[in-house]
Amino acid sequence: MKKLRIYNIEIPVGAGDKSFYRAVLRRLGVDRQKVGTITMVSRAVDARKNKPQWNVTADVEVLPKFEEELAKKLDGFRNVADAPETPALEFPIGNESLPGGRPIIIGSGPGGLFAGWLLAKQGYKPLIVERGAPADERLRQIGKFNSGNAELDTESNTLFGEGGAGTFSDGKLYTRKNKDPHLPNVLKLLVEHGAPEEILVDAAPHVGTDKLAPVVVKMREAFEAMGGEIRFRAKFEGIEIRDGAVKAIRVNGESIECGVLLLAIGHSARDTYSMLNDAGVDMEAKPFQLGVRIEHEQSFIDQTQFGYHAGDPELGAAEYFLRCSQNPSLLEVHSFCMCPGGMIVPSVQENGELCTNGMSFSLRNMKYANSGLVSTFFPVDFGGDRHPLAGLRFQKHYEELAFKAGGGDFMCPAQPAADFLTGLEIRKPLEGSYPRGRKYTKLETILPEKFVPSLKYALQRFDKSMPGFADANAVIHAIESRGSSPVRISRSDETRESSNVAGLYPVGEGAGFAGGIVSAALDGIYSAAAVMAKYKAE
Repeated sequence: MKKLRIYNIEIPVGAGDKSFYRAVLRRLGVDRQKVGTITMVSRAVDARKNKPQWNVTADVEVLPKFEEELAKKLDGFRNVADAPETPALEFPIGNESLPGGRPIIIGSGPGGLFAGWLLAKQGYKPLIVERGAPADERLRQIGKFNSGNAELDTESNTLFGEGGAGTFSDGKLYTRKNKDPHLPNVLKLLVEHGAPEEILVDAAPHVGTDKLAPVVVKMREAFEAMGGEIRFRAKFEGIEIRDGAVKAIRVNGESIECGVLLLAIGHSARDTYSMLNDAGVDMEAKPFQLGVRIEHEQSFIDQTQFGYHAGDPELGAAEYFLRCSQNPSLLEVHSFCMCPGGMIVPSVQENGELCTNGMSFSLRNMKYANSGLVSTFFPVDFGGDRHPLAGLRFQKHYEELAFKAGGGDFMCPAQPAADFLTGLEIRKPLEGSYPRGRKYTKLETILPEKFVPSLKYALQRFDKSMPGFADANAVIHAIESRGSSPVRISRSDETRESSNVAGLYPVGEGAGFAGGIVSAALDGIYSAAAVMAKYKAE
């Protein structure tokens, strides 16, 4: 049965399902009896002019006897196309025997977990090596650290542990890879393991830390049930390369034979980058994003975006997406990882450094909203240092400045946006969600010099589009520096293997080939497929 995809259908807030079906039929100009199922594919809130409505995409099955009639009628119609098919999550299998007996995966973030799940499903019995703790233990440890009741665990924290860094953020599932044919499969797998079904249709889906952690655990349990193995608190300490190929790895002092190694280390494993670089693995410094995180009361964002619809439970907490690039002499600044109804948390794995991140739970019902305001920094900005790890050093420098400015103990340097713009010091109490306290700081003294005028210009522009965005009630927190990896581990476009080490497959965000949960999961799937295309399961 032919299926059409209909775009840009407008539905009033609160109108209900019948209004959706009527709008689709009106767009096609057909009676209900000429079509089969009508399915909502995606929906997004269009909040322009403070009159929010749903912008919907739908798939419509056309009954065979009306296909020709409808094809003639719709010829030349805008926003109507054949619905794409979602391929099965299946890939060709090669003939070579696996060197080392089974593939080994470093890291249980989305790249490693999805690669492991697919390989286990096909009988490869992979081993995942994870330096951090299982999700439930990790959750308890992070809660104690955020409340000041525990020391930082440098091996298991918001950056390291089961599920990776994304598990303890907002659980956003946004991606720029919206046309990837396997994107629906990633979302379906998450739903099958406990994620809410809404992520299948929301244009900006999120799960929330409270729901994403159990999803990750269920995926891991399914992975183990299919023959996979995972080792927690297992640190990847070394790699043996002979004749240009992986031969073994060292984990917690133990040497493990390995001929196929999927490297899904995440964007913050600095010690692992250094070890791999020392071992001769090709890598390079790459552009990455750095900036600050700004916080407002969620009620302000709701009122600004939704007007009199603010507080409508159907709409939930309002979001914003801002970009400022009008001045060619300044850096572009844009919002990043906006967390409605959430909180700002320390996102660190080393003492003496401070980075912030935003997180929220599934209900997004906390008092504050926060977002990164970041710019992209390029290798040329790293002080003339051409070393592959120059971006890491640049990142580390500003995180150390932020830690010192906060006075130690992971307090966060912060300043009202109005003070940052004017240079005046109102010195009002810095209320907000950050759990370890804030210290008033002149932020321009600890930010990259070229970023300061760009951020000031952007705040002024954002305040024009959202009046009050940069007033004294908006508090800027420093620093936001872990949005993406400053390193790319070079790989072949065809085989997905390292450019100079056979059997080594750089995967996901830590390898520099993804930027978020979904893109990392997709990268893990395709890397697993590359392994499968060459080797057979034993």
